[in-house]
Order: sequence, then C-alpha cells, then structure tokens
Amino acid sequence: MKKIYINKTDPVTLIIEKVIKATEKEVSLYIPKGSELAASRNNFKLLKRESASAGKTVYIESVDEDVIELADAYDIKSTNPFFGKKRSVTDVVIKEARKIDVADGEPEGSMPEHESSKIRKTKSILEDKKEHSWLWQSKPTLDEVRPKFALIRNKFFRVGGMLALALLLSWLAVYVLPKATIKITLEKINWDFSGIVSVSTTREAPSVLESSIEIPGQIFIYPVNKVSPYPATGSEQVERKARGLITVYNEYSSESQPLVQNTRFSTPDGKIFRTDKKITVPGAKIVDGKIVATSIEVSVTADKAGEGYNIGPIVKFRIPGLQGSPKYDAFYGTSTDPMIGGFIGEIKVPTEDDITKAKADLEAELKSLANTKVALDIPKDIKVLDKANIFSVTKEDINKEVDSSGNFSVTASGELKVFGFKQDDLMSALASKVAGESKTDLVLLSHSLQESDKGYGEPKLDIANNKMSFNLAFKSSWARPFNVEDFEAKAAGKSKSEISSLVYLIPGFRSGEVSFWPLWVRYAPKNPSKIVVDLDYAL
Repeated sequence: MKKIYINKTDPVTLIIEKVIKATEKEVSLYIPKGSELAASRNNFKLLKRESASAGKTVYIESVDEDVIELADAYDIKSTNPFFGKKRSVTDVVIKEARKIDVADGEPEGSMPEHESSKIRKTKSILEDKKEHSWLWQSKPTLDEVRPKFALIRNKFFRVGGMLALALLLSWLAVYVLPKATIKITLEKINWDFSGIVSVSTTREAPSVLESSIEIPGQIFIYPVNKVSPYPATGSEQVERKARGLITVYNEYSSESQPLVQNTRFSTPDGKIFRTDKKITVPGAKIVDGKIVATSIEVSVTADKAGEGYNIGPIVKFRIPGLQGSPKYDAFYGTSTDPMIGGFIGEIKVPTEDDITKAKADLEAELKSLANTKVALDIPKDIKVLDKANIFSVTKEDINKEVDSSGNFSVTASGELKVFGFKQDDLMSALASKVAGESKTDLVLLSHSLQESDKGYGEPKLDIANNKMSFNLAFKSSWARPFNVEDFEAKAAGKSKSEISSLVYLIPGFRSGEVSFWPLWVRYAPKNPSKIVVDLDYAL
C-alpha cells in the first residue's frame, strides 16, 4: 500500500493526481487537520469518483473528525490514527425499584367484613411492633448510604487511569508514533550494447574490446547409449544351423593337442557339430602319478540346418577323426546348455527401410536422453543458449536376427557436447564497458536479458577449436551506488533541514522530499528502523 502525506493547502486536483500516479493499487492518504480538502463535500465526491475510475482503492487517515465524517459520507474507508472513529457512549441507568406498600392489595370494601376486620387488627399489631423493634426503624436508602471509602476508591481509579493513559500516550508519541519518510529520486542512465560476444575455453577472464566482448566458456560432454528393438517388416526363406558351446577335455597325456577349424564332434546318435575356429587343447596334468584332465571351451555349429539339431546338453561328444587311435577315448567334449537356432522356413527380416528408420529413431532417443542429462546436471550458474550443442553417434550395431516377437535390435552410443558460459562473466564485461564509457562507477538496475533470451543471437560453434560466438542486443539501466542502510543511520535524530542537506550531497541526486509523522515531530527517530527511504530513479 502506497502512503501519501497531503499538505494543508494541496487542492483536490493535486491529491487526485498523486493517487493516480501511485504505482500501487491501494493508496493511503494522510490528511492533516484544517486541510482545504474538507472545505467542500464535492472534493470527496470527486476524489471517490476519479480514484475508482483509475482502479485505485483509497484509504484516509486523519485526526480531523470533519475529514473522517466526509469520507464516511462518500463510502471512503477512514480512520483516526490516534483514537479511531468517535462512538456514542450511554450510561447504564438502573431502574428505580418498585416500592411495595404493606397495604397493597384489594380494597377493604371488596372483601367480607370479618376479613377486613382481621386485616385492620393485623396492621394495628404490626404498627405497634414497629415502634418497639429495631427491624422496623426507618433506614436510609442505598443511594443515601454510599460509603466514603467507595467514593475515594473510584476517584483513585479514575485519577490513576488518567495518569496511565497520559503516560501511554506520551510513550507512544515519543517512541512509537514518530516516523520519518525520505523520498529520494536519483539519476538513471540508460545504456545499450549491440555487438559480438566471443566465448572460448582457453580464455581465463572477460575482456572488453571496442565493438565486441570476449568471455571464458566451458564445454560439457554427456555420453549416452541405448539398445532398442524395432519391428522387422520383411520376410525370406532361410536355412539356419543350430549353434552352441562344448567343452573339450584331454585325458591322454601332458602334451597339448591342436584341433583344426571344422573339427567334427559327434553326438551318441550321430549328429555332427563342427568347431568354429582352430583350438589347442592343453595337456593333462599328472598328479601323484595319475592323469588329471584339462579342458578348453569352443563354439560349434551344426553340420546341417534344421530344428533337428536343436538338442539338449550332451554328456559326451566323440571326435570321429580320432577313431581307431588311443586318443579316441581320451579326447572328448561335453555341453551343459542346449544347441539352438536350427530352422528351415520363412522368417521375418528387417528391410533397409526398417534399418534406416530404426537408426533415425534411436538417434532421436539418444538426443532426448542427453538433453535430459543436461537439464539435470548442468551447473546453475552456466548459461546455455539454444542450439549451442552438437550431438554425434559414436557407435552403432545392427542385429538383424529377429526374436520371437519379430523384432530386430539396434545398439547405439552417442555424445552431446554443450557449450556454455557464466552469465556473471558476461555481465561483468558489460559493466566494465559501461563504466569505461561513463567514466564513473555504476550499479545495474535492470536489463533486457532478465526475463527473455531474445537478445541472444544464434550461436556459431567451432567445437574443434573450443570456440563459440553470437550477436548480443543488450538494453540496460544503471545508477550510481547508494547504500540505503548507511543513509538511514546518518539521518537518525536529525532535523528536516539537516536531512535535506544530506540528500543534496548524494551523487546523481534529482529530487527529494522529507516528511515527519505525526505533525508535531521535529526530528527524525534515533532508531534507523523508524526511517523509511523511498528510493526512485529517473532519467
């Protein structure tokens, strides 16, 4: 809420202008006693209408009850900062107790004679007793016997309450109510820059040239990899042989035994599997004069295509090439896993279009994965411009064999290189440039890059040389340094004229105003927290 102090002689038009120019929607007006505003009801009517038209909500503070009443008449919220609005007070009146006469009742003539005689007799007896009993002696009423100590006590409380109220008001007037408001308008300097910003990882500190700026930069590398299945849309007739692993043992001698590629191994039922490569079976070990077999593992492929060679584990494969020699029983193979892959028929296969599309899709997935890493891992003080990155696929493998679902697979690896810089380095370079041009120290008030990146041009990357450049359109506002807290401390306890002298000495001073509240205050509070500096900037 904006608080505006009104002078006694301010016309209503000036007051309305201050309300409309206020930046806040809610405005509190302090109207002094005897203000010209209270001279006419039309002033309040005009204030209500114009503030409502400007979308402002007006509140009034005043010690002048005429101002309060006129504000209420036009539905403007108002308050007396000292006592609040007046309210009527009525004394509590105790009704006079009804006196009950002993003779109250029905008239004697309305009852039988014998009853009336009894009542008269009773009255006579009572009257006789009144004269002799202290219970019936005349007593003063409650109002006539107010004790003296009660009067003294009430008087004491009244006097004590008045003294306490006076002390409270004095304390409020000296320590709580006083407040100083100092409005200061300082010079604002607009400064624009349009030029090239060069970023390099080899530069250690920002530098400023005539039409360009050079700042340090960093390159961040984010490696990613992924395996994804893709549907195969083609088909072909194939004959595939079963494949698997066998372990070859040597129980013959301590000498090694070479086996050529395509060496045959036979199952008990005569199915032949051939070794996929040349191997050398290590020599057996001799332990305590006994031969202990050694072994080597080798991949094998069925001699013929078809599902008939998809067999389970075999306890012992024989080597037909050694049949008829002592080595036949001493060299053998075993398998612990089944032979698989044997097939004759039509199967799904990936087409060239399938492979091309799969590679493009996987590259897009890798890019998305890398960008997610950047968003999560890039340091918060690093600025990364749009398109300031390069993605490349570093490895790619296509497995054309389809699985039971008709999918082939693509395995790919890639990396995203991101070029970034610290925006603080850029702002530091810009500050150096504006200070050099203005020949004075300045502080930044606002700039065009705070809420939008539109000032950054599209970056040009030279990753090989670790460089990047872009055009920059920068608009900004600057001012000379001013420490509000130091100024509040200097203004504490000083008069208006002394504070005005301090204000005039501020570098870049444009205008100012000093006001104290309440009106009788002549010096600013000694507590700086009770001093408000309303700082503004203007060209």
